[in-house]
Amino acid sequence: MNGRPFILVLEEGQNLVKNEFWRKKIDNFIMQIRRKNGLIIFVTPDAKYFRSETDSIDKQTVTKIYLASDQVKDEDHENLTVAEREWLRKLNPKEHKFLIRRGRESVRACFDLSSDNPDEDLSDFIPVLSSNDVGVALMDQIIERLGTDDPAVWVPVFMQEAKAKNTHNLKAVR
Repeated sequence: MNGRPFILVLEEGQNLVKNEFWRKKIDNFIMQIRRKNGLIIFVTPDAKYFRSETDSIDKQTVTKIYLASDQVKDEDHENLTVAEREWLRKLNPKEHKFLIRRGRESVRACFDLSSDNPDEDLSDFIPVLSSNDVGVALMDQIIERLGTDDPAVWVPVFMQEAKAKNTHNLKAVR
């Protein structure tokens, strides 16, 4: 946090806010992040964690992105309209649609990286953009094998091997 732009991703954030130590850190840090030229991405499968353990996440995050879920609970999504909640419940995750909400305004969007044209298909980037234990282990193996953590060197190898090993279950999506 030296003034240079940065992004902090709190993957599985619901586990962090359950722990008192991390909850205090998040509460303190979230108040400073914009002043420090950063942004925070809080990833959780359950929206109740925006409010239940700490309210600073809900109060300090201006923009929220909601993905498809047939488990959308009204009490956990009070800031959404009835129509928005219903839309999220009815979405098919394979359609790659989501809701972006900022204040009282929202927009429905689609982020499908696949294409019928192989030259335009960007789904190979999904393992780089999305993390899971298998992908992280593969990344660590490749970096160790290549002897460098230079993304220009390891990312192309990672993308190729992740696709070959289907680390992100992309064959099931297509």
